[in-house]
Amino acid sequence: MAARKVLFDRSPSWPIDNQLRKGMSRMVSQGTDAGMVALGHARLAACPYPVLRRVLCEFQHGVLTLRGQLPTFFHKQMAQEAVGGLAGVRQVVNQIEVAVVNPLEFTAHR
Repeated sequence: MAARKVLFDRSPSWPIDNQLRKGMSRMVSQGTDAGMVALGHARLAACPYPVLRRVLCEFQHGVLTLRGQLPTFFHKQMAQEAVGGLAGVRQVVNQIEVAVVNPLEFTAHR
């Protein structure tokens, strides 16, 4: 398998640390599922919405699945947008549930 030279099909709209980018590039170039999961989590962590760090990623056969609960449909869409366009991901399956578990916790993340 040839190493992928492009980490992202499109650049995210928020900054990603160069050190993180290099580490992710190594894992993705190896084509491991764990590398793709780590890359998905890195994209979510780099988002300007801290609540997205709750989202879990799974990767198998080119499909990145998002799972978890978020307080709004907007956050669900932002999570999908954050991981969309990753090199090596053919499809994103968004199984995130929209449910406010604790309203006080939600307002703390705004």
